[in-house]
Order: sequence, then C-alpha cells, then structure tokens
Amino acid sequence: MTSSGSSVLPTGNNNEISEHQYRDKSQIILARKLRNLQEFATAYDLNLSNSDDILLKTDTARENVQRMANDLLASINEANEINFSNFVAQTNGRLLTRSRIQTFYQELLDVMPSKWKEIFQQQSI
Repeated sequence: MTSSGSSVLPTGNNNEISEHQYRDKSQIILARKLRNLQEFATAYDLNLSNSDDILLKTDTARENVQRMANDLLASINEANEINFSNFVAQTNGRLLTRSRIQTFYQELLDVMPSKWKEIFQQQSI
C-alpha cells in the first residue's frame, strides 16, 4: 500500500476509523432496508429492478403498489387498535410488535421509489 492517501482503508486516525465504521454501518443498514423493500414488494409482484414497476408505467404496477400500501397501512391501523403489544402479527415466522411494524413501514418509506411513496402518502390520508 502506498502512502499517496488514495487508500480506502483508514490510516489509523481515530476520526478516520470512526467515519469508516459509520459508512460501513450506513451501507449495511441501507442494504438491509433495500432487501426488506424488495422482499416485501416481491409479494406484490413488484420488482425494484424493473423501471415499469419503479415508475408505475403500467396499471398493474400502480394497482400492486396501491394494494401493498393498503395492506401495510391496514396492518399498522390494526396494530394500533389491538391492546396487546406483545403479539400483533406474524410475518415470516417472526412476531412483530406495534413499534416494529411502524419501524418497518418507516424503513420502507426511506428507500422506496418516489412514485410508490406518493401512493403510500395518499393512502395514509
């Protein structure tokens, strides 16, 4: 390794290590959010690699996003109405509490395409 400063590895300075670890953690979190969105979208026949789906160029894509928004928002509303916070819903074999459902929803919003986000925001009114 040369000392030209072009290395992507931290040089040992604590601030650089911190920033490097923060970037790694941010990238890991972003990748997890995107993976969760893709897995969730796949259940509604949507693909984040397909521009027709991302940009809602077809009626089917738009309907699928609307259905996804309705289902997720209904789950949140239902979770808010239930008095039990320990057991709200079971998805993929995991128990989800109200706060976890709301966190999941927010994380999806963080990374979803803007056209999808518009539909989610319209549905939540």
